[in-house]
Amino acid sequence: MFRIDHASAAPALPTPAPEGTPGYFTAGDPVHGEAATVFTADFANMLQEELMAVVEAAGIEPDKSAHNQLLESIRELIFGTTLGIAQAWEDVSSSRVSGTDYVNDTGRPIQVFLSFPDTGGTPSVSAQVNGIALFNGTYDAGGSVSAMTASFVVPTTASYKVTWSAGTPTWCELR
Repeated sequence: MFRIDHASAAPALPTPAPEGTPGYFTAGDPVHGEAATVFTADFANMLQEELMAVVEAAGIEPDKSAHNQLLESIRELIFGTTLGIAQAWEDVSSSRVSGTDYVNDTGRPIQVFLSFPDTGGTPSVSAQVNGIALFNGTYDAGGSVSAMTASFVVPTTASYKVTWSAGTPTWCELR
């Protein structure tokens, strides 16, 4: 997608003509003297700017040789920021350590789900996103609550950390 760059193109968007009566294109009818609809510069500029607005909103650099940028822009705007679409749960337990800062560098929000086991004691658990405490407390693993689960969303580029005092949780992320 690229704005017209012919030598005859205007250097700035011209002011459109006053609005007329809305209508539809016709091929005309020469037998009955009806002219075909004229494809005006105003209409072409409107189409060009509507399409460019989608590409620019997606943060895609216009490229004259790329003929799928509108499609890629729509995909980015719909799927690029929506949690759960085109994402899958991954068990990342083996790569997570208590008290360690991680950064969501996926380019999309992710969801974290934790399941803490029954340790027989009263372990503490806390979680932060960008330094903001989401939860901080203990659970009675030996009593009526034998395990604890927690879940939270991590925005794009945000840091996140979970700290626990006992056991090893199951740590899954929707990425």
